[in-house]
Amino acid sequence: MSKKLIFVSNFFNHHQKPVAQEFIKIYGNDYAFIAMTPFDENRISIGYQDMNYEPYVLRAYENQENTNYARKLIDEAECVVVGGVPVSEASSRLKLGKLTFMYSERFFKGPLWKDIVRFFKYSIYSGGRKYAKDYHAKFYLLCAGAFAAWDYKTCGLFKNKAYKWGYFPEVKQHDIENLISHKKKNSILWAGRFLNWKHPELALILADNLRKRNIDFSLKIIGSGEMQGTLIRTLEVMNLHKYVEIIEAMSHEKLREEMENSQIFLFTSNKYEGWGAVANEAMNSGC
Repeated sequence: MSKKLIFVSNFFNHHQKPVAQEFIKIYGNDYAFIAMTPFDENRISIGYQDMNYEPYVLRAYENQENTNYARKLIDEAECVVVGGVPVSEASSRLKLGKLTFMYSERFFKGPLWKDIVRFFKYSIYSGGRKYAKDYHAKFYLLCAGAFAAWDYKTCGLFKNKAYKWGYFPEVKQHDIENLISHKKKNSILWAGRFLNWKHPELALILADNLRKRNIDFSLKIIGSGEMQGTLIRTLEVMNLHKYVEIIEAMSHEKLREEMENSQIFLFTSNKYEGWGAVANEAMNSGC
């Protein structure tokens, strides 16, 4: 049985859930999410639940029967949204001229040599390049970030075929005055993956400047990633232990609690960042 709307990605996560629930309100059983890979084990290790077991998620990776059924759903659905996996997953429906969207953050994330490699890799495996170039093809781009449309247009793709798109973070209902009144004074939070384009080191530079100005504050830096060792060494060199705590990545629920306890949230990413869902979540937490 065909579906009206199919969402295809690597695995189902908490950013996908709110929009999935809205689609279900509209389409009911005519909506399904196809997970092409198992849930991220790193997230499970820090307390996340395997969200691929939501009732509307088809785990295509689980067995051949699921794989075949996923292919059938993708080919026959009225509309398919694909992202987090190669566009080739939907190449057969593109050949049939069926309505298809690809969601993506920006294409160019530097340095230049990596951008060139990404460009040629995309050209080879996408299975959708000619349809992205064809204005009349029913293949469109959903931009999860401010620079995505420009990047793809520079590659000759999705010209006048790009739309705004973003995560739909959970919106909690708070007694906002009560929430703010219980926050620790001058408490600062940075959270995310420790990647160079998210610039977690700027939080340490801020901490050093605040200390030099004798401003009372506390800073928590929460996350994990390739810059973790550098951050810990910098913290030691700057001798900021009295003010700064670097904490391992934690579950989404616990992170929201940290946001609700903090007065200020730092969002230091550069133009290589995508939507930046933590900024939405921090605002919803009264930061």
